[in-house]
Amino acid sequence: MFSSLHIAVLGGDDRYVHVMKQLLKQGANITAVGYPAELFNDEKITCTTIANVAFETVDALLLPVAGMD
Repeated sequence: MFSSLHIAVLGGDDRYVHVMKQLLKQGANITAVGYPAELFNDEKITCTTIANVAFETVDALLLPVAGMD
């Protein structure tokens, strides 16, 4: 379903980790900013810093939502 999408996830809490794992199951390629690489064991996810994100290749951004208590 998402096999041709490159999604960048810029920060977030444990809920975003769950979302990324579900997106991986759907075939998305993910760039994760602010997460340790040890959380994921998949070649389709790259953990990096924001300075190293190739935004020109990104199809969608997931950003954290503040104030959702």
